[in-house]
Amino acid sequence: MPADERSDVVKVLVWNSRTDKEDGFWAEFEGEEVSSYEEGEKVYTLYKCTAYDFEAYRVHVYDATHPGKPRYELHPYHHTDPHKSGNYATPYSRAGLAATYPRFLKDVVNFPTHNIDADLPPS
Repeated sequence: MPADERSDVVKVLVWNSRTDKEDGFWAEFEGEEVSSYEEGEKVYTLYKCTAYDFEAYRVHVYDATHPGKPRYELHPYHHTDPHKSGNYATPYSRAGLAATYPRFLKDVVNFPTHNIDADLPPS
């Protein structure tokens, strides 16, 4: 990509309303939404990160398990100090995504298609 051209910028909320009250922030990164799914009261959204020289991904999780006190998380993150925000420097590789969120593999792997119908005699 030419230096003067930039990918789309994704902006997601990172906030735990149960504990942080007003201490959340908007995380921005170059990328694009790939897919999402719901599981119970949680919504998982997969983003492909386009600023890296490898296949890189982040997952945003909206957790409404506790009514009126939602949580918004961005993964992966690594806690360096329990009293500070995590480190978001390194996104998931495909292998890391597969290990943590295998349900998204269908969206990032070009699985082959096989015709499984038996050969039928001509009618």
